[in-house]
Amino acid sequence: IGVDIFFVISGYLITDQIVHEIREKKSFNLFSFLIRRVRRIFPILLFVIIFCIPFAVYLFYPVALVEFSNSLISVLSFLSNIFFHYSEIQYGAEDEQFVPFIHTWSLSLEWQFYIAFAVFLFLFKSHLDFAKTIVFLIFLLSLAISHYGALFHPQFSFYFMPTRIWEFFLGSLLVLNRKKL
Repeated sequence: IGVDIFFVISGYLITDQIVHEIREKKSFNLFSFLIRRVRRIFPILLFVIIFCIPFAVYLFYPVALVEFSNSLISVLSFLSNIFFHYSEIQYGAEDEQFVPFIHTWSLSLEWQFYIAFAVFLFLFKSHLDFAKTIVFLIFLLSLAISHYGALFHPQFSFYFMPTRIWEFFLGSLLVLNRKKL
Protein backbone atom coordinates (compact mmCIF):
# COMPACT_ATOMS: atom_id res chain seq x y z
CA ILE A 1 0.00 0.00 0.00
CA GLY A 2 2.98 2.30 0.53
CA VAL A 3 3.85 2.28 -3.17
CA ASP A 4 0.23 2.99 -4.07
CA ILE A 5 0.20 6.03 -1.79
CA PHE A 6 3.58 7.09 -3.16
CA PHE A 7 2.19 6.99 -6.72
CA VAL A 8 -0.70 9.27 -5.71
CA ILE A 9 1.71 11.70 -4.04
CA SER A 10 4.04 11.58 -7.04
CA GLY A 11 1.15 12.31 -9.42
CA TYR A 12 0.14 15.23 -7.23
CA LEU A 13 3.63 16.73 -6.95
CA ILE A 14 4.59 16.33 -10.61
CA THR A 15 1.28 17.74 -11.83
CA ASP A 16 1.54 20.63 -9.38
CA GLN A 17 5.05 21.40 -10.59
CA ILE A 18 4.14 21.30 -14.29
CA VAL A 19 0.89 23.25 -13.91
CA HIS A 20 2.69 25.86 -11.82
CA GLU A 21 5.28 26.33 -14.58
CA ILE A 22 2.57 26.60 -17.21
CA ARG A 23 0.58 29.16 -15.20
CA GLU A 24 3.42 31.24 -13.72
CA LYS A 25 5.96 31.16 -16.53
CA LYS A 26 3.36 30.81 -19.28
CA SER A 27 5.50 28.02 -20.69
CA PHE A 28 6.78 24.59 -19.88
CA ASN A 29 10.26 23.41 -20.79
CA LEU A 30 9.98 19.66 -21.19
CA PHE A 31 13.74 19.13 -21.48
CA SER A 32 14.44 21.13 -18.32
CA PHE A 33 11.77 19.19 -16.45
CA LEU A 34 13.27 15.83 -17.45
CA ILE A 35 16.80 16.96 -16.58
CA ARG A 36 15.58 17.93 -13.08
CA ARG A 37 14.08 14.44 -12.71
CA VAL A 38 17.35 12.82 -13.80
CA ARG A 39 19.32 14.95 -11.32
CA ARG A 40 16.98 13.89 -8.54
CA ILE A 41 16.93 10.18 -9.30
CA PHE A 42 20.25 9.19 -10.87
CA PRO A 43 22.80 10.08 -8.16
CA ILE A 44 21.33 7.82 -5.49
CA LEU A 45 20.40 5.14 -8.03
CA LEU A 46 23.96 5.03 -9.36
CA PHE A 47 25.31 4.93 -5.80
CA VAL A 48 23.14 1.91 -4.96
CA ILE A 49 24.09 0.15 -8.20
CA ILE A 50 27.82 0.75 -7.71
CA PHE A 51 27.53 -0.38 -4.09
CA CYS A 52 25.79 -3.64 -5.09
CA ILE A 53 28.08 -4.68 -7.95
CA PRO A 54 31.00 -5.99 -5.85
CA PHE A 55 28.63 -8.03 -3.68
CA ALA A 56 26.97 -9.53 -6.75
CA VAL A 57 30.33 -10.42 -8.31
CA TYR A 58 31.42 -12.08 -5.08
CA LEU A 59 28.16 -13.84 -4.14
CA PHE A 60 26.42 -14.82 -7.37
CA TYR A 61 27.07 -17.82 -9.56
CA PRO A 62 27.68 -16.97 -13.25
CA VAL A 63 24.06 -17.57 -14.30
CA ALA A 64 22.76 -15.33 -11.51
CA LEU A 65 25.39 -12.73 -12.39
CA VAL A 66 24.12 -12.61 -15.97
CA GLU A 67 20.58 -12.11 -14.68
CA PHE A 68 21.88 -9.41 -12.32
CA SER A 69 23.57 -7.66 -15.27
CA ASN A 70 20.37 -7.82 -17.30
CA SER A 71 18.45 -6.34 -14.40
CA LEU A 72 20.99 -3.48 -14.22
CA ILE A 73 20.34 -2.64 -17.85
CA SER A 74 16.60 -2.61 -17.19
CA VAL A 75 17.05 -0.43 -14.11
CA LEU A 76 19.18 2.13 -15.94
CA SER A 77 16.72 2.28 -18.81
CA PHE A 78 13.78 2.56 -16.38
CA LEU A 79 12.17 -0.57 -17.79
CA SER A 80 12.69 -2.85 -14.80
CA ASN A 81 8.95 -3.26 -14.28
CA ILE A 82 8.77 -4.88 -17.72
CA PHE A 83 11.95 -6.90 -17.16
CA PHE A 84 10.80 -8.33 -13.83
CA HIS A 85 7.34 -9.10 -15.15
CA TYR A 86 8.71 -11.12 -18.05
CA SER A 87 11.33 -12.80 -15.89
CA GLU A 88 8.32 -14.12 -13.96
CA ILE A 89 9.71 -13.08 -10.61
CA GLN A 90 6.89 -12.45 -8.22
CA TYR A 91 7.48 -9.47 -5.98
CA GLY A 92 7.61 -10.59 -2.35
CA ALA A 93 8.23 -14.25 -3.18
CA GLU A 94 11.08 -16.13 -1.56
CA ASP A 95 13.03 -16.47 -4.81
CA GLU A 96 13.22 -12.69 -5.18
CA GLN A 97 15.71 -12.43 -2.32
CA PHE A 98 18.49 -12.95 -4.88
CA VAL A 99 17.17 -10.18 -7.14
CA PRO A 100 18.53 -7.02 -5.52
CA PHE A 101 16.92 -4.53 -7.90
CA ILE A 102 13.38 -5.91 -8.00
CA HIS A 103 12.23 -2.95 -5.92
CA THR A 104 13.07 -0.64 -8.85
CA TRP A 105 9.90 -1.68 -10.69
CA SER A 106 8.12 1.22 -8.97
CA LEU A 107 10.87 3.67 -9.91
CA SER A 108 10.50 2.58 -13.53
CA LEU A 109 6.77 3.20 -13.41
CA GLU A 110 7.37 6.59 -11.85
CA TRP A 111 9.86 7.53 -14.57
CA GLN A 112 7.51 6.29 -17.30
CA PHE A 113 4.81 8.49 -15.78
CA TYR A 114 7.17 11.50 -15.68
CA ILE A 115 7.93 11.22 -19.37
CA ALA A 116 4.45 10.37 -20.67
CA PHE A 117 2.58 12.86 -18.49
CA ALA A 118 5.07 15.67 -19.04
CA VAL A 119 4.75 15.20 -22.81
CA PHE A 120 0.96 15.05 -22.48
CA LEU A 121 0.77 18.30 -20.48
CA PHE A 122 3.31 19.92 -22.79
CA LEU A 123 1.06 19.14 -25.75
CA PHE A 124 -2.08 20.35 -23.96
CA LYS A 125 -0.56 23.28 -22.04
CA SER A 126 -2.93 25.72 -23.75
CA HIS A 127 -5.93 23.48 -23.10
CA LEU A 128 -5.61 22.32 -19.50
CA ASP A 129 -9.38 22.02 -19.04
CA PHE A 130 -9.50 19.54 -21.90
CA ALA A 131 -6.44 17.76 -20.48
CA LYS A 132 -8.24 17.45 -17.14
CA THR A 133 -11.16 15.71 -18.87
CA ILE A 134 -8.81 13.27 -20.60
CA VAL A 135 -6.99 12.57 -17.33
CA PHE A 136 -10.32 11.85 -15.63
CA LEU A 137 -11.41 9.46 -18.39
CA ILE A 138 -8.07 7.62 -18.32
CA PHE A 139 -8.31 7.51 -14.52
CA LEU A 140 -11.68 5.74 -14.75
CA LEU A 141 -10.51 3.36 -17.47
CA SER A 142 -7.33 2.48 -15.58
CA LEU A 143 -9.26 1.87 -12.37
CA ALA A 144 -11.54 -0.56 -14.22
CA ILE A 145 -8.57 -2.29 -15.89
CA SER A 146 -6.83 -2.49 -12.52
CA HIS A 147 -9.81 -4.20 -10.93
CA TYR A 148 -10.07 -6.67 -13.81
CA GLY A 149 -6.31 -7.24 -13.79
CA ALA A 150 -6.19 -7.88 -10.05
CA LEU A 151 -8.75 -10.64 -10.51
CA PHE A 152 -7.50 -12.28 -13.71
CA HIS A 153 -3.92 -11.07 -14.39
CA PRO A 154 -2.37 -10.08 -11.04
CA GLN A 155 1.26 -10.22 -12.21
CA PHE A 156 0.57 -7.88 -15.14
CA SER A 157 -1.62 -5.70 -12.96
CA PHE A 158 1.18 -5.33 -10.42
CA TYR A 159 3.93 -4.25 -12.82
CA PHE A 160 2.35 -2.26 -15.66
CA MET A 161 1.22 1.33 -16.19
CA PRO A 162 -2.32 0.69 -17.54
CA THR A 163 -3.31 -0.72 -14.16
CA ARG A 164 -1.33 1.80 -12.12
CA ILE A 165 -1.86 5.11 -13.87
CA TRP A 166 -5.10 5.72 -11.99
CA GLU A 167 -3.00 6.13 -8.83
CA PHE A 168 -0.82 8.82 -10.40
CA PHE A 169 -3.90 10.43 -11.94
CA LEU A 170 -5.71 10.53 -8.60
CA GLY A 171 -2.96 12.88 -7.42
CA SER A 172 -3.04 14.74 -10.73
CA LEU A 173 -6.80 15.27 -10.52
CA LEU A 174 -6.43 16.74 -7.04
CA VAL A 175 -4.16 19.40 -8.54
CA LEU A 176 -6.12 19.93 -11.73
CA ASN A 177 -9.35 20.41 -9.80
CA ARG A 178 -7.71 22.68 -7.23
CA LYS A 179 -5.96 25.01 -9.64
CA LYS A 180 -7.75 27.72 -11.57
CA LEU A 181 -7.00 26.65 -15.11
